[in-house]
Amino acid sequence: MRIVDEVWTPSAFSRAAIRDASTLPVVVVPHHVTVDLAIPAADRAAFDVSASAFLGIVIMDIKACPERKNPWAHVEAWQKAFGDRADRVLLIKLRCSSATQVVEHELREMIGAAGNIRLVQQDFSDAEQVAFQRMADAYLSLHRAEAYGLNIREFLEMGTPVVATHWSANTEYGPDFAHYHGVRAGLVRYRDWMGHYPDADFSWADADTDHAAMLLREVAGRRAC
Repeated sequence: MRIVDEVWTPSAFSRAAIRDASTLPVVVVPHHVTVDLAIPAADRAAFDVSASAFLGIVIMDIKACPERKNPWAHVEAWQKAFGDRADRVLLIKLRCSSATQVVEHELREMIGAAGNIRLVQQDFSDAEQVAFQRMADAYLSLHRAEAYGLNIREFLEMGTPVVATHWSANTEYGPDFAHYHGVRAGLVRYRDWMGHYPDADFSWADADTDHAAMLLREVAGRRAC
């Protein structure tokens, strides 16, 4: 930090956190997010999803701090919204490390025999990632905190409905989009079994999965119309 004149960060939320730990000027410089809409959606059949199904997508990397992305809440909310309906499919693109594979096992136990929630674990190129995103009828992000939330913003730029925890950086741009649906959340004390953050004296969000389920049903209902 001794060679730096100022710090740039993409949100007011992250600026507040950095400013508490720095005497340097901290400036908000949001990401310039664009999406290549010339890339067509991937073939749903490749993921065993019918063209008529309501398809939700989740994208998360839990190599470092699984609790922040809160994958368990995504499964819980989808199950509350749709049970095991075969025409309501959730694809969770998940990246784990050897230390966090236990989370994958926990998610598979939660999913059980229901075939409408599936884990996707292959790596994609940038173009393949966009094609995967473009299949979605809705994007679900029940995170505990985001410094910006690139996937949230990308789906909003695509015109895809987003159901996301209404806390942290995405509250700064999400309400500008009519298809943003903020999920109620309360603050809870930080807890992560990997101890990712050295300073544990803070709180982050705990999304209301009942409210998320209600919003998902509303989004799915509008698609059916």
